[in-house]
Amino acid sequence: MNTECSLRTFEGTVASGMEEIAILEVQAKLQCNLANKGRGHIVFSISDDVEVKKEKALNNLNALAQEACWDTGIEVWQSAVDGGEANLKNESYVPKFRVSCQRSGGEHPFTSMEAASSFGGVVQAKFQWTVDLVYFDIEVIVRISGSQVRISLALTKKCLALRNLICFGSTTMKATICYGILYLCEIQNYEIICDPMCGTGAIILEAAHCWPKSILLAGDSNCRALKRCEMNVKNFLTIQQTNSAIISIQRWNATKLPLTTASIDCIVTDLPYGRRSGSVRSNQTLYPALLSEFARVLKIGTGRACLVTNDKSTLTRSCMKIIRERYKS
Repeated sequence: MNTECSLRTFEGTVASGMEEIAILEVQAKLQCNLANKGRGHIVFSISDDVEVKKEKALNNLNALAQEACWDTGIEVWQSAVDGGEANLKNESYVPKFRVSCQRSGGEHPFTSMEAASSFGGVVQAKFQWTVDLVYFDIEVIVRISGSQVRISLALTKKCLALRNLICFGSTTMKATICYGILYLCEIQNYEIICDPMCGTGAIILEAAHCWPKSILLAGDSNCRALKRCEMNVKNFLTIQQTNSAIISIQRWNATKLPLTTASIDCIVTDLPYGRRSGSVRSNQTLYPALLSEFARVLKIGTGRACLVTNDKSTLTRSCMKIIRERYKS
């Protein structure tokens, strides 16, 4: 920790592949130019008075204890966790803790459980805290990547990606991934954003939360998914009473949208991969039909789309097919 400059170091976990987006958000919102990334996480340093829990691209947030600087790490934990400061000021209070270990980057001559148990013994010997794997106050996280080890204290009790929704489906996208793909679209005020295969509405609700001045259209062909989406939207609007986002939910066929040609600024959606929803074989006819319809409703010149799929080869072939059809001589 760089205590002279009143800097504190944090680690945020992110969905793999979203590291650059998380760094851009941290740099833009926290005026931080010290962000570094690794697979599935970023590390950054900020001053004491910055509210870091409001970042939308981060799954979990941890205070990084560099060079075994436990005092600073515990101090950050006290200020970030509800009741943490009051509890540790009570001399008779003995915190309960657990150690979690995550390993990557090659084989190690020990298991994650063995590493967590060994490090937990060191922590208990140093602080005389009580071990409790279920009802713990403090979670110490040990991340081992190859020969590197990072020690941090968890500042979030649950994953920040589970915001906005009360009803989930089998393919519900995490809010942090929703934010990442929406961020890539560079959404502007009063633009019309459409999720034509909305499912439970995760993408639309994240857009409403972070870009409240946009106009949001959501639709799906599945009645059960739409019912969950409507419940999520109703709950969201009840909580966000000052939110000004306009949200419209429709039942439709995404290959035949009831929308005017060149009327949509941005399409953001999670396509069926062909696993939990649809099939890889059906994607070969579905994807070209979707792309053709998306091209029709998007505004010429400024319209853009961000599509998520695990069936990359089918999507690539479908794109090439649409291009050949539209520009054949």
